[in-house]
Amino acid sequence: TLGALGRASEAVTVAEKGALLSGRNGFYLGWLAWACGISGQHDRARSIIEELKSKPEGAYIQPLGMVQAYCGLGEVDSAYQWLERGLVVRDPLIANIDQPYTVPLRDDPRWPSVVERVGYQR
Repeated sequence: TLGALGRASEAVTVAEKGALLSGRNGFYLGWLAWACGISGQHDRARSIIEELKSKPEGAYIQPLGMVQAYCGLGEVDSAYQWLERGLVVRDPLIANIDQPYTVPLRDDPRWPSVVERVGYQR
């Protein structure tokens, strides 16, 4: 991804377009929050997280989007909370964890268990 290549400001621009075209879908908002986080726009990333959390009562909050958002801010524990939630509800997008945005999670002792539960063969 652009962000993983060190092109964080370009990643923000592309993610903004994705969020707009998707109608501010949670998955794309997660990417935007991640891009904002890695580009140093922490307040904006937190604002997007609040937008995701403030969906109407009973609306589905995309766990992977929240994982992405918290990874961009380097908030490992919050990211793991949402990973767990995604695993519990069997969110199929959680299978996409082998991506550059999860780099902050990989040195954590919880990572091997998550990888195993998702079903990756290493």
